[in-house]
Amino acid sequence: MNVNYDPKDHKTVEASFRRAVELNPNQPEAYINLGIVLYDCGKLEDASDRCQQAINLDPNRADAHYQLGIIFAEQGNLESAITCYQQAIRINPGDAQPHTGMAAVLTQRGDREAAITQLQEAIRLNPNLVHTHTNSILALKRPDQLESEISQLQETIRLDPNKVEAHLNLGNALRQVGKPKEAIAAYRQAIRCDENNAIAYCKLSTVFINQRQFKEALSACRRAIQLDAILAIAHNNLGIILEIQRKTNKAIAAYTEALQLDPNLAPAHNNIGSILLQQRQYDLAIIKYRQTIRFDPNLAIAHLNLGILFARQRKSYQALAQFRQALSLNPNFKIARWALWLDHLQGNKRVKIVFNWAGGVVLGVFIWLLLLFYSQENPNTARFLLSLNPNNAQLHFILGFALNNEGNLEEATVHYQEAIRLNPKDAMAYNNLGIILKERGQFKEAIFHYKEAIRLDPKSTSAYSNLANLLEQQGKLEESIALLKDVLRLNPIMKVFAKT
Repeated sequence: MNVNYDPKDHKTVEASFRRAVELNPNQPEAYINLGIVLYDCGKLEDASDRCQQAINLDPNRADAHYQLGIIFAEQGNLESAITCYQQAIRINPGDAQPHTGMAAVLTQRGDREAAITQLQEAIRLNPNLVHTHTNSILALKRPDQLESEISQLQETIRLDPNKVEAHLNLGNALRQVGKPKEAIAAYRQAIRCDENNAIAYCKLSTVFINQRQFKEALSACRRAIQLDAILAIAHNNLGIILEIQRKTNKAIAAYTEALQLDPNLAPAHNNIGSILLQQRQYDLAIIKYRQTIRFDPNLAIAHLNLGILFARQRKSYQALAQFRQALSLNPNFKIARWALWLDHLQGNKRVKIVFNWAGGVVLGVFIWLLLLFYSQENPNTARFLLSLNPNNAQLHFILGFALNNEGNLEEATVHYQEAIRLNPKDAMAYNNLGIILKERGQFKEAIFHYKEAIRLDPKSTSAYSNLANLLEQQGKLEESIALLKDVLRLNPIMKVFAKT
């Protein structure tokens, strides 16, 4: 059983289930429902008690054992979690969900092969899980296993070039080893073999999203939905694209449609949680991320997001527990890895004294700085930080910088302009905006911004050089040479390059 509800209604839902327990004190289902909502709201001890009450009333309630396993896993009691999942599987061997939970705990224990076996069994029992669990399985495989799998698939395709499934699996494996272009080619080959294969278009859209080729992603996604209107994961992908395009309401509608088609689709739950986070509804976002983990505790990004929110609330040890879980599921999460490194430093007595004295603030500040660093190369991280502090000029500048690096000049312009509005003395923002305006052919506006950068920071050699280059292009050589002399005056080392 899974309880689905809007996080905004959590108080009403909790009150309703408490009332159900009062009216039906001998019905296990009432206790299970209440336990689920209490877990979502972070009341783990109370949630555990309610699930145990359900088991006392009916020891054969597999869903109660499963939910208790989820709670134990978050508390770090992995052995008890495994026992609960084993009980759920024994009671209801046809239910995929306990196998999903077992996989996450086995992964955290380091038994990746056993975790893969559990995920494969979950897919066998519920084929709809193939879209999410395939990614989890690939993330658990060693590089040599992936390379071997790729070789085997290539050999299969050589023997039977029209085998669509082989092309799809090859694309999945290539994407996992960081070869997006080759993955795109594999998915396109699958489409050539079967031009009406919605799954192939959906997977193609996923790679395009990751490559930030949003026009191509949208086209592939819409084609997938056209071919199979009830393919929930395609609606989820559409939501991601719409969210990136800042069409929040349409993105929410797409995620909602995905969940109507598949109420257990964890990525859609996670993505709604991220929108709540961007809207600064942090407590509701935490509820949504916990709902996500209920449906699929193998979704690493949900653990990472939950950990970041815990860190923001200075719940350092809860944050670290989520980061450990995220990192066990996806070793590529650098933020989680650095946070755990900081935790490891606490073994040093001096560091521990500082950490304890700061009451966990050190971790929160560290994670914030780490996010700030990675946001320069990842617009989504910058957007996350901006959602926490929308009037921060520096964050608008960083997001503009990241977007500019991606070639998204239009949105970069908006954020540089906002950075200047919030901090009119930011010379670098004027200079960078000038660069974009020049690239867009708005030379008059570019010149104005370069001059403003120089006025605010008379030692900005970058602004002098950029203005000099633009004036040279316009045939104003005397003005350009005068500015270049200023560059040499400010930075004598440039004389070496001027002579060569």
